[in-house]
Amino acid sequence: MNEEKRAGALDRINMILDSLLVAILWFLCCLPIVTAGPASAAALSFYMGVDKITGSSFKRYFRAFGNSFRPGFAVWLVFLLLFAVLGADVYLCWTVMQGTAAAVMKIITVVLASATLSFYSVSVGVIARFRVSFAQCFRDTLLFIMQKPGQAIAITLLTAVCIAGAAMLWPLAFLAAAPCFYLKSRCFDRLFADYLKSQKEKEINRK
Repeated sequence: MNEEKRAGALDRINMILDSLLVAILWFLCCLPIVTAGPASAAALSFYMGVDKITGSSFKRYFRAFGNSFRPGFAVWLVFLLLFAVLGADVYLCWTVMQGTAAAVMKIITVVLASATLSFYSVSVGVIARFRVSFAQCFRDTLLFIMQKPGQAIAITLLTAVCIAGAAMLWPLAFLAAAPCFYLKSRCFDRLFADYLKSQKEKEINRK
């Protein structure tokens, strides 16, 4: 029994260390900024256990990074542009505009920013879990958000917490990222559960 407990404790320690290593790799791969999309998709892929091939956490992370690079890079550039535009709107609304027009624009900007963050947050999970093209990613993301809005909101809130935590803990941003990625992976498991189940049933029926 003691041996089993010791083995279980070692497994948990190794899991925590692997999670921290992947969070550190995510942080380093996000530093160029333009690679933040595939870096986040690779981290989620690791936490969701998408890659069933054995190997070190280092190899598994960069294998996932390579697999998700093209769609992750393209999607991130689109959202990076949208975030830049929304950032400019925020600056204008809070520093330049006044009166009723400013109040209306603030509400519109907040709604658009929340929707953009939600769409981006879910799209990263879609890229992490499935082999999708740029167009497929947007289509599937919209479908998943419409099917399970509650999970999409939870994922969005966790993304916001991760961003805030990373900003406060910089340059130890990975300490905030690790638990957020873990919790997001559990949310994505629930978000994709029905779809994966239906796909499995279709495969069984074909056989």
